[in-house]
Amino acid sequence: MKCLVITSDDPAENLEFLRLKNVAGARLEWAVEKLRLPDSTSTASISLLYRQFVFWRYFRRATKRRLNPARDCVLLPYLDDCSYAIALLGTPFGSAPWAGISMRAIFHFPEVGIKGAPGAMSPDMQKYFFERLARDPYLLRLFFIDETILTCPTMAAELRSKSRYLPDPSELPIRIQMNAAREQLGLGQQNKVILMYGAISQRKGFARLLNVLASPDLSNDVIALVVGQFDNGCREALCRWLEEDIGRSRRIVFKDRYVSSTEEAQCLNACDMVWLAYESHLTMSGVLVQAGLYRKPVLGTDAGLIGWYITHRKVGVTLASSTVAETVSMISQLAAQPDALEQFGANGDNTFKNNTVENFQAALFGKINATYPSSEPFA
Repeated sequence: MKCLVITSDDPAENLEFLRLKNVAGARLEWAVEKLRLPDSTSTASISLLYRQFVFWRYFRRATKRRLNPARDCVLLPYLDDCSYAIALLGTPFGSAPWAGISMRAIFHFPEVGIKGAPGAMSPDMQKYFFERLARDPYLLRLFFIDETILTCPTMAAELRSKSRYLPDPSELPIRIQMNAAREQLGLGQQNKVILMYGAISQRKGFARLLNVLASPDLSNDVIALVVGQFDNGCREALCRWLEEDIGRSRRIVFKDRYVSSTEEAQCLNACDMVWLAYESHLTMSGVLVQAGLYRKPVLGTDAGLIGWYITHRKVGVTLASSTVAETVSMISQLAAQPDALEQFGANGDNTFKNNTVENFQAALFGKINATYPSSEPFA
């Protein structure tokens, strides 16, 4: 079995493709099909649907002359780009069988007890579209990176039969002794370190973290390690925060850039807690999975899947809508309880121990390989 990746990116500029090409060799090919999206940041339903129709036309154009329905299968790794358009217009892939991965489905939240306000599309309307999508005769599988979705009691039979849970994958942790990792990063051995990791924006609760760090009531040994590319707003906010009191610099260590996998491992091994007090984030978090695999408790929102995992799997504590003073008190108390930190970390490891790349591949390609039993399995 071979894999053809159709994308708007130039493969010469994509380091990930070059790495995969070295592994897969002739079994992996790349085709470039340029995509022009509407210049709009609106979250209104009409704008959302129009953007989806643009993707639908793109997928039809990009695959029409490349697919052989008798032997080819299509995988949409980010189905949410055009799930509603496919539900309304049917598959853009002709008679070729296809599968898709959804990362933003929330139609089940009210029925399984997950907190979170709906976005442009209400849960009931989103469920209607997914149930309509499931009736596509060429659809092999709908994959969801949310394990709670299959517990939805009112899911239609056809949608349920085609739906599968796909564990959000993470590379296996690189184990480094905490003392060694801290020495490599220049962190104090006696500190309690809160890690904020990823693309750093206000949506990640950056302003709230700064307010916590500025509190004189925060335990003296607590500091933050903030790692990842800052957006302009966060970069300016950090500069203002430090200018207000230069003494605050002892509370924060930051790397305003993308980091290598080695540096990522250093940060995750060096920290005591991981900051996930995100704003308006309801779906799965890759950093949540990484925190679990590295046995680190999380400080998180009470909404969405982060809140669900904290509440039901006890992987950390929810900061919810606490005041700064309450948040400072919660963090200081947790930092002083090594047994609690260890237990939350162990719960996270037990929760996400199956979220490996190998399990992801097995779940993803099982149905595709079964559809083409005479082919050499791809995964």
